Amino acid sequence: MLRQPFLAMEAAFGLVRCIFNIPVCGGFCAPTQHPEDTCLKHFSNEYTLPLAGVFMKLGRCLETNRCCRRCGSAGTLWGKRHRRCLMVTSFWISFVAWLLNIYAVLALSSSPEVVKATAWAKGKISFSGKYGGADSWVGLGGRVDEVNCGLSDYTDSCNAWFRANATKMKEISPGIFQRHVDFKDKRSCPQSIVFTGGHKFGDLIEEVVGFDVEASQEMCQSCLDSAASTISFAVMGAITQIPQMTTDLQRATRFGDVNCQATMGAITSFWGTYSGISSLASFSYQCWRRFPRYVRERNGVLDFSWSMGPGFLCMLIATILKLWDAMAHFILPTPNARHTKPPKECDDIYDYMIMAYDVPDSEIDETSESGSDNA
Repeated sequence: MLRQPFLAMEAAFGLVRCIFNIPVCGGFCAPTQHPEDTCLKHFSNEYTLPLAGVFMKLGRCLETNRCCRRCGSAGTLWGKRHRRCLMVTSFWISFVAWLLNIYAVLALSSSPEVVKATAWAKGKISFSGKYGGADSWVGLGGRVDEVNCGLSDYTDSCNAWFRANATKMKEISPGIFQRHVDFKDKRSCPQSIVFTGGHKFGDLIEEVVGFDVEASQEMCQSCLDSAASTISFAVMGAITQIPQMTTDLQRATRFGDVNCQATMGAITSFWGTYSGISSLASFSYQCWRRFPRYVRERNGVLDFSWSMGPGFLCMLIATILKLWDAMAHFILPTPNARHTKPPKECDDIYDYMIMAYDVPDSEIDETSESGSDNA
């Protein structure tokens, strides 16, 4: 009978320990032995380390090998002296980049209003003849086309034509017709339809307005392919931004700073910037920069105006901001104690992390650093 309460307490403690080991956020509420009495101890302690439960067992692979120790020792004296300010600033910059990234990912929505607000590319088609123009917003999962007959010299005939013939377009307000085209639909690009008698719809369009439908279909398909490949980049960018932010906080204190976080923080940020710029450059080329600027028609000229959308701009800023994070990790070395292999008998994670205070950083004023950390 007396044993049951103890078994229940043991199970409860085991559950709590499992909560502490939850990736990313579990260590925020853990009972850390962090020696510094600041709020940062909740985000930079022995529980917030990645793989904290097996960190020491995998130490030779993750932490104490020559490569990680060499990368951890790289940095500047200025970085050591401004550790807390540097990494907290990096966290907030990464947080802003994360919000921008999420905004850009919203372009996957099937809601026309959301696609218009978060489009990665925008196009405006104006006609110098008797009719008005149209607008197009390109997202990652589809595009929105909109025609405003109120801008036409022949509003009534424009309205009558679209109401009678444009079955896929909805009249969202008087004289304004809109449609959402899902990129998963194979008919989302111009089709070269063959009518009875062997006449191609594309040939008829080219004869009337001088526009090559097959060329248009090729450009449209290349944009669809680029958008599809960009989806994984945008989504993974939003996901990987979370560990980037936790890495910034992990390195904000000497106790929490380790070689593996210094190494991965710099490498992943540099690589994220490079791959991001490459993906954005490919999207911009395929989805608006190589599109035609004008097409001559019998009664006038179709003028095309293409530009980046707000979603693309947000993703571009978020990608560039990764450079700050990369440079912050590059100029901040780990504590001197991390630059040599720990004793073989050091198999406890707290014993390893507290060594950051056992071996002083001789290049800086220990008293002033401790005072700034406790401020």
